[in-house]
Amino acid sequence: MEKIIHATVGGVSFQLEENAHHSLSAYLSDIRKHLTGRKDASEITEDIEARIAEILVELNDGSTKPISFDIVGKVIERVGLPDQIEFGDEPTTKENAEPRERYSRRLYRNGTNRVFAGVCSGLGTYFNTDPILFRVAFIILFVFPILKHHWFNGFGILLYLILWVVVPKAKSHRQLMEMNGKPFDINGVKSSVAQEFKEASGSMKARTGHGGFLEKLGLFLGELLMAIVKVLKVFIKVIFAIFSLIFITVGVILVIALFMLMFVDAGGSLVTNMTTHCDIYIRELAAIFVGTDGFWGVTIPATALILIPTLGLIYLGLRLAFRFKANDRLIGYSALGLWFAALIVGTFFSISEIKEFKKNSWVKTNQSITAQKTDTLIIRANDMALIDDCCDFNSRNDDDSDDLPFFLYSDGKTLLRLANLNIENGKDQPISAWLDRFACGENKPEAIVNAEAVDISVTQDGTTLNLDPVITFSKTNKWRFQKGTINLTLPEGSIVYFDANTKKLLDNSPYSHTYVSGYMSGKYYEMTENGLREIARKE
Repeated sequence: MEKIIHATVGGVSFQLEENAHHSLSAYLSDIRKHLTGRKDASEITEDIEARIAEILVELNDGSTKPISFDIVGKVIERVGLPDQIEFGDEPTTKENAEPRERYSRRLYRNGTNRVFAGVCSGLGTYFNTDPILFRVAFIILFVFPILKHHWFNGFGILLYLILWVVVPKAKSHRQLMEMNGKPFDINGVKSSVAQEFKEASGSMKARTGHGGFLEKLGLFLGELLMAIVKVLKVFIKVIFAIFSLIFITVGVILVIALFMLMFVDAGGSLVTNMTTHCDIYIRELAAIFVGTDGFWGVTIPATALILIPTLGLIYLGLRLAFRFKANDRLIGYSALGLWFAALIVGTFFSISEIKEFKKNSWVKTNQSITAQKTDTLIIRANDMALIDDCCDFNSRNDDDSDDLPFFLYSDGKTLLRLANLNIENGKDQPISAWLDRFACGENKPEAIVNAEAVDISVTQDGTTLNLDPVITFSKTNKWRFQKGTINLTLPEGSIVYFDANTKKLLDNSPYSHTYVSGYMSGKYYEMTENGLREIARKE
């Protein structure tokens, strides 16, 4: 059985049969001897070993089976023998006339024949043509638009700068051979070394003053651009550091907030309003709109939709701050899949909740009133202490819509809303009252039931009308766009007194620009042809 030897070639570990190992070792030893005395011997040897490793992996089909003697022979045949190659022109022999493996030609900036950055020289090498053609083309693209005052003035310079930044410069032996499309053998490596020496010589001539004017100008502009790039790199690093700090901070805050929303006990408050000293129970309030079951069906996907990008922001901030590399493609795809799954689930539950608002209905209910127009009618509002006890009170909106604001009750779990008050001139008709109540539902009957459940009313106690305008919402009484209007008609000549506790009700009425407004509370009014008119206190 053939002895197996472990060896490293070009930084890659291989298992070789004993005779294959001896053959490859002798070949590499011959290369080193051939390059003895050259300053770049180690660099050339490293490039050749790296290429040998690539060919070994290719010929061995990427498997871990031992490398045979035949495979090593094919490698030596493709790379070439050291004693077959010399600098300069070579006689064509059977051995070196055989076609060798060539790199596919790639575009690089060529520093050997450069004027500025080697862009035109690289294009000429890539297309196997004279670089002067590309130089003339860039000059035309720069000058012609300026002379013609065309919209793409300076396009030539912009294109050149873009290629300068985007196209890499051929530096290593392998890149030089890829640029020229040469085979990777010893001759190719030596040729690239000679080209590198030529470039270094030209650069030195420009630096020491022996180069032409264009070479000096190109070198100066190149160094100036590199200095600008270095300054921009520092600036970008500072910007990245600031953004990374922002990403991490915002991400951590969002994660903490979402964690509290999802996992804080429903019996404990989540947010405390320091201005009004009210505890706010987010989960209890959310249940008003989507119900307890809907809360989890909507909130969990919504949390995932926010949390996954948030964690991505934190991760991006850490990457920007510490500049580490990681193979995170699988994690990224998994997170993206979870995000879309959450979007689908959340959409499904959201649609089921939206269906609850599919239909709507108004319900009108008449109230029995027996007061005569000669009586002074006193109007009071019940339960207004609930509004006074709210965490915050916002006066009616700047617009005149009847979509009044919600009020958060001091328990932090209940929302309140005031009905509208509408007072009309009944001419010679007796005093009357009726309620208009509105709500939505999945179907018409359900919308009617929800509207009838709107808890507003008008009751009479002698000459006093007690209004119940406060609509309450809780997790047991879900929000379905409920609203209501208390309507009163007063015959002309009727006297009405608005109790002081009606101020907020009057303020929140969308009809205040006609008959009622908060300043009317605590005062007497008479219904006239032109509406309510303030009168002196009636004894």
